[in-house]
Amino acid sequence: MVRVALPSRKFGKRVPDLDLLPAEIKDYVRWFGEAASNAVHKAGFDGVEVHGANGYLVDQFLQDVSNTRTDAYGGSIENRSRFTLEVVDAVVARIGAEKTAIRFSPWSVFQDMRMADPIPTFSYLTQEIRRRHPRFAYVHFIEGEASK
Repeated sequence: MVRVALPSRKFGKRVPDLDLLPAEIKDYVRWFGEAASNAVHKAGFDGVEVHGANGYLVDQFLQDVSNTRTDAYGGSIENRSRFTLEVVDAVVARIGAEKTAIRFSPWSVFQDMRMADPIPTFSYLTQEIRRRHPRFAYVHFIEGEASK
C-alpha cells in the first residue's frame, strides 16, 4: 500500500501498491514516535504536526481508494483509522498531547486520492483523537484546492 515514495527493498526500484507487513507497520508507528521525540527533545521544536494528508503514508491507510487491505488495517473505518491512531498515540506518548497535531486532506485529489464520502472517516478520527487525547494541540484540515 505504500504507493508514493517507498522504494522496494527487494527489487531496488519503486513498486506501486506495496503492502506493508504487520511487523513493518509497527516499525513505522515506532519511527513516527522517535522522529517526534527527536524533533522536540533534541532539535528544540515546540511540537510536531503529523502529515496525514496528500496521499502519503497516513492518508493511504485512511482512504478507501488506496487502502485495499483485508487485515486489521483495512476495510472498516475503524480498521482504516487504526494506523493513524497508533501513530498519534506513539507521538503523544513521546512528546505529549499538547505538542502533537495532525494534518488531513479529506477532499484532496492529489496522488489519486479522494474517497466518495470522507466525512464518516474523518469524523470518526477527530472524535477518537479528542476522546483519547483531550489536550491534543490541534487537527488541521485542508481543502482539496489548497493541497495542490
